[in-house]
Amino acid sequence: MDYALITGSSNGLGYCIAETFSRHGIAPILTGRNPKSLDIAAQSIQKISGLTPISFAGNLTDEYAPADLYQFVCDQGVIPRYIIHNLGGGIQGDCKNPPLCVLRKSFRLNFEVSVEINSIFYDDLKKTSAKIVHIGSTSSLHHDAPPSYLTSKSAIVPYVKNAARSFAKDGLTIFAVLPGMLDHPGSYVDRLRIGDPDRHDRFLEKMTYGQFVPSIEVAHYIVSLCLVDSNMINGSIITIDGGVD
Repeated sequence: MDYALITGSSNGLGYCIAETFSRHGIAPILTGRNPKSLDIAAQSIQKISGLTPISFAGNLTDEYAPADLYQFVCDQGVIPRYIIHNLGGGIQGDCKNPPLCVLRKSFRLNFEVSVEINSIFYDDLKKTSAKIVHIGSTSSLHHDAPPSYLTSKSAIVPYVKNAARSFAKDGLTIFAVLPGMLDHPGSYVDRLRIGDPDRHDRFLEKMTYGQFVPSIEVAHYIVSLCLVDSNMINGSIITIDGGVD
């Protein structure tokens, strides 16, 4: 049995990725802060695929949480063949000239945790010739986002390009996927649709196909890249936005 560790996977894009992996017979390792949401996600995936996900409840931005996650996975007797770094999001107070505490929280959430997990799991990942995927944002290309979020997401690109060279020597593949504005229940787009329809429509006018990026389509694309038997994806930075950027 192959396993896929997906951070931030109790809902949204992370859940879509976990569900898609399960449809291919790959057991998801779910992570999230809310045990109830994780249980709901796990039950849904089990009903769809017949696979029973492994669930880790905890805030991965806490100092020792990535190490706790590693120990938890080891205790299950499994080694992930795929790691999808989906954890991320905005930080309250991230506006023009943000205070240092906001910048640090954003870096921890959107970049630092994923790098720490790579480091902690590295020796085990070599045993499975793992594929590692970092979820970035097209905002790192057009620079139109809150400054701390933009800066922390932008750090993913040079990290992946640099890591790809050394990771390849150990049989690992690493690449990044940069989606545009994602659309799923509870997403920023969804909240705008309900709370600020005028702003929602202004963003929608910029979309090439008259729609935002469906999270389930991004999930299908990410999983398909993971399942292709080729290492030529290593170091790639892939945008998925329908041609907007």
